[in-house]
Amino acid sequence: MNSEKWMMQSRRVVLIFAALGWAVAARTAAAGEPLLKKGDRVAIVGDSITEQKLYSKYMELYLLACVPQLELTTFQFGWGGERAPGFARRMENDFVPWKPTVVTTCFGMNDGSYRPYEAQIGKAYEEGSRLIQKRCKELGARPSPTPTSTTTTTWAS
Repeated sequence: MNSEKWMMQSRRVVLIFAALGWAVAARTAAAGEPLLKKGDRVAIVGDSITEQKLYSKYMELYLLACVPQLELTTFQFGWGGERAPGFARRMENDFVPWKPTVVTTCFGMNDGSYRPYEAQIGKAYEEGSRLIQKRCKELGARPSPTPTSTTTTTWAS
């Protein structure tokens, strides 16, 4: 890996952790209690960006290093080419059996179909995201705070 590429990846990691730290602090302060609880099962869900196990491994290592007393377990549910509606359809077989208690999602790249926005594209993305949210709520899983609202799904507790 050349040094320029390494520097870009390092900056992304720093930004991700800064955003996560800010979001967790904001959520904790607003709710009056920490989001993560002892024994939580953290699901990191998304497309090929998640599947490559770069940011999801950083999240796992960060959590294990910073809050080992919580004895968290993390699961990575990334799938190349995935879109929110696709994950919503496969949740019962590939997600529900793992019994997550905290969920963070990162979709949007494939959902946009790599072309200018069209109402149908936005509608399919929104519907898929809402199905994921609904099923997670039914499971009793809590949403994680998210650093952005354009590519991540979040819902009210």
